[in-house]
Amino acid sequence: MKCEKAKTNPSKCVNSGQSSCGTDHLSCRVPEDESEIQDFSRKIRGQAFGILQRSQIIENEQRRKKKELDEKEQDLCWIEELKAKDREMEMNEYLAELTKKKALYDDIAKQIASQEQTTLRDFEAEKRHCEEIIANELDEINQLVNFHRNVSKLCC
Repeated sequence: MKCEKAKTNPSKCVNSGQSSCGTDHLSCRVPEDESEIQDFSRKIRGQAFGILQRSQIIENEQRRKKKELDEKEQDLCWIEELKAKDREMEMNEYLAELTKKKALYDDIAKQIASQEQTTLRDFEAEKRHCEEIIANELDEINQLVNFHRNVSKLCC
């Protein structure tokens, strides 16, 4: 069944220059009676329905892909949020550890400073005590020397 020259308008023929007998394309021939018109309408509706089905399949596929991408994006956001929370927790733990170390350092520095003062006070007290003992012993020695001088003056 080829396009008939008398009843065909080639400018309106979708597949001009091709055979109209293919299953994918409608005939280029203008239908003449009611049964041909109904048959032609049925073919057009069938093709339209096929096109609608294909477009729905494509639309559903695009929705599915978009949903997958949205889910992946949401998962990535959650992962980034979890990573940020983990980093924040690690930093808080590190900060707490540093705070403890600084407090320990400050306590040790205070203890060393107070020990130096205590040691210095003890040293000063010990020095005064030793000086007193030496002064007392020097007084005793001087008294003995003076006593021996006085005794030697009396004896000689």
